[in-house]
Amino acid sequence: LAETDVVVATAATDAALIGAAAIGDRRARGLPPLLILDLGVPRNVDPAVRDLWGVDVVDVDDLDDVARALRVEYSVEITEVERLIGEAVAAFTSWHASRASVPSVAALRARADAIRQQELDRALAKLGHLSDRDQNVVRTLANALVNKVLHDPVAHLGTAPPELRAHDAEAVRRLFRLDAPASVPAPDLVVALAPDP
Repeated sequence: LAETDVVVATAATDAALIGAAAIGDRRARGLPPLLILDLGVPRNVDPAVRDLWGVDVVDVDDLDDVARALRVEYSVEITEVERLIGEAVAAFTSWHASRASVPSVAALRARADAIRQQELDRALAKLGHLSDRDQNVVRTLANALVNKVLHDPVAHLGTAPPELRAHDAEAVRRLFRLDAPASVPAPDLVVALAPDP
């Protein structure tokens, strides 16, 4: 054993095969440390060998302790990895669900902008006497009204729970008739804004 760095003992025996006398004083002889893996059951290495300088004995119980410690350590890491995966899946699911509402939001915005422009053109045609500044005030008012009316439905579609977004997007499409042609009946409300002849 004097010229050995690693010993693996795996014999099936009732008595220890390696004792302290077989190893001796490695320090006095200037020998490097010795690693002994005692995989025998019962043990192949005398317990007194553990007390020798420069000798590390690792037996089945030590390996079991290491394996148990690694299982505990990995269980903490596995729990953390599972948590991170869960968060990533939830974020992806939310993002994916929000994509279901994008066509409805775009269609709602397009419909509202078309109605706004149609009604704005009709009103400004009847209000031709307004200055450019006043016409811009009317345009700004029309834009602000459309934005205010659309804000809550659009915000809801973006923040609703993922399991409700597709249903709510479909409800918006039905309520605002987004699958119907864009022609909108236009009541002649702007007449009241026109100056008296």
